[in-house]
Amino acid sequence: MRIPLDVRTYAEGLKPFVTMYLRIPHQRIHGAIYPFVDTGSPYTLISKTDAE
Repeated sequence: MRIPLDVRTYAEGLKPFVTMYLRIPHQRIHGAIYPFVDTGSPYTLISKTDAE
């Protein structure tokens, strides 16, 4: 399974983000959120090809 990621500048570097759609009807919450993908590594490396 492939999950598309957005590459954005964050904390002085390129970081991966994913778009998630959140819906909680009983609290009337719905919309998109964009969490940072934390790999657990102190370094995140993305090649120039992947960033494009």
